[in-house]
Amino acid sequence: MAVGGIIEEKDIGLSIGTNGTFNNTELTEDGKVRLKIVGVTESGEPHYVTEGEWVSEIINIGDNFKEFGKLLTSHTSAGTSSIKAYSRTSNNGRAFDPWIEVLEDGTIQSEKRLFIQVKIVFKAGKIVNTLNVGNITVPTGVDLFSENEYIETQGSLKLKRNHQRDMTIDHTWTGEGSLHRIKVKRDEWVRIDNLNISSKEI
Repeated sequence: MAVGGIIEEKDIGLSIGTNGTFNNTELTEDGKVRLKIVGVTESGEPHYVTEGEWVSEIINIGDNFKEFGKLLTSHTSAGTSSIKAYSRTSNNGRAFDPWIEVLEDGTIQSEKRLFIQVKIVFKAGKIVNTLNVGNITVPTGVDLFSENEYIETQGSLKLKRNHQRDMTIDHTWTGEGSLHRIKVKRDEWVRIDNLNISSKEI
């Protein structure tokens, strides 16, 4: 996610409004489109999603469709973030040409047709959330965990590898020797690597 200071916003200058499809984006109170805020840091700065887009409704240019030339936009961004605009046009409002990127000066490169649709793609430039695989950090100590038959908490947190249980004698056994039993639950069976049987004096 991006963190505060990077406010990804886009003003739409062409008279196309701000109705449309929002994907990880949202409208600000003053009518700008920006990446969606999904949280706040401890210092009060907003967290943004890393990518998002906004697609306008289909606009009927009307009699002026042969004259449009530029998409007038202004935006606020920072760092290595990027905001790109795309357009596509259609003669009937249903079958559209592929999306074509609008030039930096706002020039629309799509063919001049009766209907137009605009897409704004946002990418945040500052990533602060990372995941390190292989390490587990317990911020407030092992006292967060209760020791049980699977976990040891003696100074550090680790899994118990050796388990010892007593078996019961089956007195109904009539063969040679003696028969000792212990019940193993289904979910415990998958944890067993090997079994060792030792005797003790009764």
